[in-house]
Amino acid sequence: YYLTINGLQSEDGQELKESIRRIFIIGNEEPFRYFETATNVSPQKEWDIRLSLPVKIESVNFENVVVKDAKGNVIETELQLSEDGKTIKVIPKQPYQKGEIYYLTISGLQSEDGQELKESIRKIFIITQ
Repeated sequence: YYLTINGLQSEDGQELKESIRRIFIIGNEEPFRYFETATNVSPQKEWDIRLSLPVKIESVNFENVVVKDAKGNVIETELQLSEDGKTIKVIPKQPYQKGEIYYLTISGLQSEDGQELKESIRKIFIITQ
């Protein structure tokens, strides 16, 4: 969910020129490290997930790298792993819907030597173009 506040005034009567938007995630099933929310995202946005170590190809799957809409519906994507194993590209199979909120969750990845991702990561993004 998100809350937008417009028309706020300071104590001396000056109106705040920009609106304030806050996003609330309800029903988190586990703790995540959140990256800054991205706004003004293109409906065809492809995300590049850059890692410090090469990732084990078997761990790059739709359980560990998933995009969902604000209602929790899984969005169909294609996952591509770079040749060096350090970048995962997440490509939507259909354009994202304008005005909608989505989140990309990354968890359970393992490096080639078996090290697991220390914490689950989530990136919230809003399609406004």
